[in-house]
Amino acid sequence: MPQTLRPSTRITRIPAALAVVAMAALAFGPCGTGVRDKQPSKARPMVAGEVLGKVDAPSPDGTPTVARTLLSVTCREGVVVVRTNIDGISALMDCSRPVPQSSLDRFIGVPVVVTYTGDVLRVENITAGKLDIPATDARLGAIDATP
Repeated sequence: MPQTLRPSTRITRIPAALAVVAMAALAFGPCGTGVRDKQPSKARPMVAGEVLGKVDAPSPDGTPTVARTLLSVTCREGVVVVRTNIDGISALMDCSRPVPQSSLDRFIGVPVVVTYTGDVLRVENITAGKLDIPATDARLGAIDATP
């Protein structure tokens, strides 16, 4: 015999279902980002002239470089986070002057070289060109790039 719910039971289940949806939204972040908004963990300071990505010459400290694909660039509360498939960079930036989405779209999902100059994160791709992101105090670390 099917169980019949009393009207008061149905009403109390609606807020509980809404609470579950709200908690899921908080846990997974804004819709459509594809990458959780986490700053790089175990970050280390970047040095001016440091290059990340496939280049003809090794990085300034002599370690070999590995190609990176740009996943996202976000800016919140004065911190820009540049995520690649390998790592992420967080740095200080004036978020009131964001990088135009039309500029970012040329670089998302393609192999890039990221260079830190001390006051700019430069993202480069052979076909897309160069994108300068004004940023200081850059830190490099691993990221959670799960969708």
